[in-house]
Amino acid sequence: GYASTQLSNRSGSLRVIDTDISLELIKQNNSKDKIILDEENLPFANNTFDLAISILNLHQINDLPGCLI
Repeated sequence: GYASTQLSNRSGSLRVIDTDISLELIKQNNSKDKIILDEENLPFANNTFDLAISILNLHQINDLPGCLI
């Protein structure tokens, strides 16, 4: 929640979506847009984001190239 809050407060940030696999952790942050998801099965269409930031999540992905595509 800290990183998404900081990004949301930056000039030029249009929308920040905070994600986590844990319901309990995502309920603790103050983000407006929150989604519970598994990083290996992302529910977003191609070219949805201009920037994606992962803090301590991508090191656990089994198919990292597939996830990043």
